[in-house]
Amino acid sequence: EDTRLVATQADDVIADAALAELLRCPEGQRWVRVTGFRYAGRQKLPMALTHIYIAAAYGGIRKTIGTMKVPVYSMIEKQFGVAVARVQQEIAATLIPPAEAKLLAVEARSAGLVVTRRYFDGQDRPIEVAVNLHPADRFSYAMSLRLQVPAGADA
Repeated sequence: EDTRLVATQADDVIADAALAELLRCPEGQRWVRVTGFRYAGRQKLPMALTHIYIAAAYGGIRKTIGTMKVPVYSMIEKQFGVAVARVQQEIAATLIPPAEAKLLAVEARSAGLVVTRRYFDGQDRPIEVAVNLHPADRFSYAMSLRLQVPAGADA
């Protein structure tokens, strides 16, 4: 909630085999890719290098990304009347490649995490995919789970 996105570039892309696998879409499908940096609070260094892929049907929001403090999926829902029905998140360890390390002001091949979130509509079609590359020392993830045992069940 206390992050801001600074978009630096937006372009149209056509999903080749590798991108189609990432986006969970057919090859040849058109998407809008917005690249930028995510910052936490008043921090000077970015917490992540971000690539946001938006299904072409919703690409009209590209100019407003980063101008409002709301998630991209919320902007899509509001502007196009589509509801996100499912979000899939993956977190993977990585070594940060030299070009990205320079942008993030870290050592090349230093430890990082890639957080990928895929947002799907009610027909299980991807509408947005956000890929965030975090230097290891600028990211933490916390989760709390509560077990609820149905009434009358043995614990």
